[in-house]
Amino acid sequence: MPASEGGPIKVHIAGGNFLTRLGLGQLFATAGFIEVSGISRTEVEAIRRIQNEHPQVAVIDTEIGIDVCLNILQAIKTADTDTRVVVLASFELLHTLDTFVEAGASSFLDKRSMLEDVPSIIRVVNAGGVVFSSAPRMGRSNSAQRSGTPRSERFLALNTRDRRIVHAIANGLTNAQIGNLLHISEATVKAHLAQIMRSVGIDNRVQLAVAADNAGLFDLPDTSEDGRT
Repeated sequence: MPASEGGPIKVHIAGGNFLTRLGLGQLFATAGFIEVSGISRTEVEAIRRIQNEHPQVAVIDTEIGIDVCLNILQAIKTADTDTRVVVLASFELLHTLDTFVEAGASSFLDKRSMLEDVPSIIRVVNAGGVVFSSAPRMGRSNSAQRSGTPRSERFLALNTRDRRIVHAIANGLTNAQIGNLLHISEATVKAHLAQIMRSVGIDNRVQLAVAADNAGLFDLPDTSEDGRT
């Protein structure tokens, strides 16, 4: 899944304590497809820098304050920028998800269980997807743990059409849109998707996109123009 215009995804980090910012910086550097455009610690600084830097994604930690987070979201919306927002919250604040969705957040995550998934989620969000989760860490379903085959191997064993379906899911396409893209019916897409999820031990689209990215599926060349195998 490509970054913006083939280059790195520009990300701004706002709020959070020193260790969270340090951890995110290290995760993003390791990912290889993310460029940190700036880091801010206050509302005024975050709004000013995001408006000046025009990052593709802003990662905002609710430790900066719920009202501050909402003010930053409002400023981004008012500025009519394309910046998408990933909000990191503690488990105790997950009940505020609806408030942040209404304010325009593209992602709302429990940072204690999903922090390591943020780079992959940024790819999904940058491609137009949305990720909202209060579930345990992605990519650890019981069915996958019971299997003796590493999940990454099962992703890489997918045929060309199934890989393209996973790519499309990660880019936020609906089943109908995927059907049009691959010249197959929506019912066929649903059948393929169900089989893919069973084979990799995952039960929802968001987990599928993130786990596929973690497995390296999006780094492989696309060998088919129309998805036919």
